[in-house]
Amino acid sequence: MVAGFALAQSSSNKVVNYETIADEPYEINNLWLHIQPLTADMFQTNMAICYGVQADYLMKDKYHFEAKLRGPYAKQVDFARQLGESNGAVMIGDQRYELATKLDRFLRIQAGMTYHVIDREKKGVARLVMAYKKQERYRYENYDRITVNAQVRNFVGVRGGFEHYETATALSPVLRKQGAVLTGDDGSTLAYSPENGGTLFTNVTAPGMYLGGSYGIIRNISVKADKVGTIGDDRFITFYGDLLLSPWVKLDDIIAHLDDTEKQVTFSTAAVKTRKIGFRTGFDIMFNQRSYFSFGGEVGFRPGIAGRGLYAEARVGLPVFGFKMNGMRTANNTGGF
Repeated sequence: MVAGFALAQSSSNKVVNYETIADEPYEINNLWLHIQPLTADMFQTNMAICYGVQADYLMKDKYHFEAKLRGPYAKQVDFARQLGESNGAVMIGDQRYELATKLDRFLRIQAGMTYHVIDREKKGVARLVMAYKKQERYRYENYDRITVNAQVRNFVGVRGGFEHYETATALSPVLRKQGAVLTGDDGSTLAYSPENGGTLFTNVTAPGMYLGGSYGIIRNISVKADKVGTIGDDRFITFYGDLLLSPWVKLDDIIAHLDDTEKQVTFSTAAVKTRKIGFRTGFDIMFNQRSYFSFGGEVGFRPGIAGRGLYAEARVGLPVFGFKMNGMRTANNTGGF
C-alpha cells in the first residue's frame, strides 16, 4: 500500500513532511532463525548462562510454529553442576562417601504452535525515531520522534506444545526445607545435616507440555521523512501466558561411593516432594528484517522440586535472519524501532 505525502508533528513540536512508502502488516517475513549468544536462566533449582537457537515459522497468517533449544557454554556457567562435581559428597555416620551420581548439564527444549483465533487489521499510529546529524562545532546526532498514521495488526491466539528441561541441582536445601529423609539400599538413612549442608546433588528432569494464550501486535510501516530518509516500525511483539504441566517429573537417586573400596550406597529420592504444575508469563519482540536482532523474557514457576520452581529468563538473539518462503516481497531493512 502506497500513500501520498502527509504532515506529522514531532515530539519537539516541529512539523515534518513524510511520504508513506509501505504500510502492510500482513506482508511480513514468515520464517525467522535466531542465533542467541546470551540467555540467562535464573532458576531456584539451578542458574545457568547459556547460548541458544530458535526458529519461528508463520504459516497462512494463522499458524505460528516455534522451536527453542538452550544449553550452557561450559560447566563453569552451569552453576549447580559445577558445584556438584567440585564439592559433591555424602556423609554417612563419620564416613565421607564421594558423590557418584553423574550430574546432567542444563538443557531446555520447547516446540509448539500458536493458532490465531482472532487476527485483524485496524487503523492506528506508529511512533518513529528520527536521527538528525548536526555539523556545528561538534558533530553529533539529535534524536526526535514523529507519530504517523499506520495500520496495526492485532491477534489473539491459543498456544500449546512440548516443554522439557533437565538440570543438576543441590538437594541439601530441599531436604532441610521439606524435612525429607532418604533411605539407602543398605537400610541407612540420609537427612539434612550441617555435614551434608552443601554437598548433596542430584538431577531433576521434567518433560511435559504447555497450554496457554497470547496477544500480538504487528506493524510494518516505512516512511520517507524530511532530512532523515527512510525510517519505519516493523516490530512483531507477542505477550503470552501458559500453564505448564509435567506429570513425569523425575529425580535421580543419590549414589555414594566409599573411597578405595567397592562399597556403594544408593539413596532413593522418592521421599522428596515434587510439583507437576507451573505457569509462566513472558514476551518476545522480533522485527520484519532480513538481518537484525530479537529479545524476550519470561518469569514463572516451573514444575519440578516442590518449593524450587521460581525462575526468570532473559534472552537476546543476534543475529536474527528473516526470510519469505512464499514469494512475497522482501522485508524492509529500515532498522526502525
